[in-house]
Amino acid sequence: MLLFVLASCANKEEPNEGMKRVLADLSNSDKNFAVIPLPDSIVKMEKGKFQMNSKTKIYTAVETISEAYYLLSFLKGQPNNIRYRLDEDMDHLNKYGIYLMIDRKMKEEEGYSLKITKDYIKIVAKNEKGVFYGIQTLRQLMPDIAEEENAGSENKLIIYVKRGIIGNNMTVPTCEIYDSPKFLFRGMKLDVSRHFFSIDFIKKYIDVLAMHKMNYFIWHLSDDQGWRIEIKSYPELTAIGARRAETIEGKNFNPFKGDGKEYFHFYTQEDIREIVDYAKDRHIEIIPEISFPGHASAILAAYPGLGGQKEYNVKTEWGEFDNYIYPTSESLLFFKSVFNELKGLFPSKYIQVSGLGARSKYIEDKELKNLGFQKTSDLDDFFINNLKNWSETSGKKMIIGDIASVSVTSRSQVVLMADIQKESGKHKNVIILDNQNFLDFSKYPTKKKDKDQISFGGYLNTKDVYLYHRTFQKHSTILGAEATLRSDYIFSEELAFKHLLPRLPALSEVLWSNQDSLNWYSFKSGFNSNLKGKLDKRNYDYSPFF
Repeated sequence: MLLFVLASCANKEEPNEGMKRVLADLSNSDKNFAVIPLPDSIVKMEKGKFQMNSKTKIYTAVETISEAYYLLSFLKGQPNNIRYRLDEDMDHLNKYGIYLMIDRKMKEEEGYSLKITKDYIKIVAKNEKGVFYGIQTLRQLMPDIAEEENAGSENKLIIYVKRGIIGNNMTVPTCEIYDSPKFLFRGMKLDVSRHFFSIDFIKKYIDVLAMHKMNYFIWHLSDDQGWRIEIKSYPELTAIGARRAETIEGKNFNPFKGDGKEYFHFYTQEDIREIVDYAKDRHIEIIPEISFPGHASAILAAYPGLGGQKEYNVKTEWGEFDNYIYPTSESLLFFKSVFNELKGLFPSKYIQVSGLGARSKYIEDKELKNLGFQKTSDLDDFFINNLKNWSETSGKKMIIGDIASVSVTSRSQVVLMADIQKESGKHKNVIILDNQNFLDFSKYPTKKKDKDQISFGGYLNTKDVYLYHRTFQKHSTILGAEATLRSDYIFSEELAFKHLLPRLPALSEVLWSNQDSLNWYSFKSGFNSNLKGKLDKRNYDYSPFF
């Protein structure tokens, strides 16, 4: 056996030109081993490949039947290729095939081992999630043809088998891999308030997150420009709050110029359940994010009694607005009712809240005193304390924005922070990093802007995302990080994925892989030599810029 060193330049210094060529040659000559995110260790066998054909069987423990069917869709096999094994210990089996095995004695909750010989493939993990991540690594070791889009449909399966594609092309190099993630929270946010995305798009978005072993999808469902989820106890949220009169064209703020087209979209609760189930099968938790009590124009347009004015409008442009839900008994009833419905729709242990502190500065002192508050920061304290009370009684944890003016101490609350090194002493809570200098994927991916591409300005290339790992060390209070894809100027599937890729693969490696093994040039070479071809087969758009 030969130790295959993918991260031969583990130091943090950039390699010279000669080393760059060595890294490129290594990755190109063994492109099937260029797995992203990089595993903890890969041992490459000297000879041999596992040959897949129409008779290849998947042997699975009862707990991993769902994962077996997921794997089957990439093997172009038929349902009768799966063989169920109710016993957890299949080490004694030596039949030619693929084995999905559970070993409860394994230490790492999301870790796995993957062993490929010329006779069998074995994925072993402590639980179903680890097996699923092992399958994602196996996918990247398989030829690109395994990624043909729509491979999972029944007709496609039969067609592929009849053509003999499996027997002719599906081989996997022999190796042994041991792997587990560095951080337990690996999140990616999508804003559907400013621009809405279809169910099919959301599924495709979830698929590419799963491919990169991301485990949280944060769904930004409300903002000033629209409320996007059906709430049965407050029907006007969608009847009015999901509808804006038009949308700004480009950056025509002053004077304002809109497109003159009404924009009306939302997800029904049936849609939500469908997406949640889809994500669950891919071991991704969906975290709903609601803007409250700031960034609440859509809420206030539907229920103006929650604010201090008689009339509000769903915003037709982007930016900051002087609206804020007032701290009253009516507003508390509102958010508790809404959050209770969210709790029933999303089984995740988290609910995320943005908008705390966003607009409290617009409430005048006179109004504050009428409401019984002495200063604007008291408003944040009021809502945070009530969020704390709700989360502690509901069994959920609240993820809240970084509020410098308040002290968040409840164990039921997780804090979003830009910089652990500067802020770690102020809070005792678990922290999720969200530094927008490195994690705002709505920024231009390059300085070479397309003439038709619009953004709020600034750019964030893939290398900067990858080098984000240099800004922090693993810390006992850091749960992980989440990146954001705002949709102000991202109005199509093509644009969304060009902003997401290849920055998402870079982020996944930062959050999953051992920090000492991270190397930008190895990553870039691996993306170009292996992962890019698989994204092409799945019809994902991506930016050519790094």
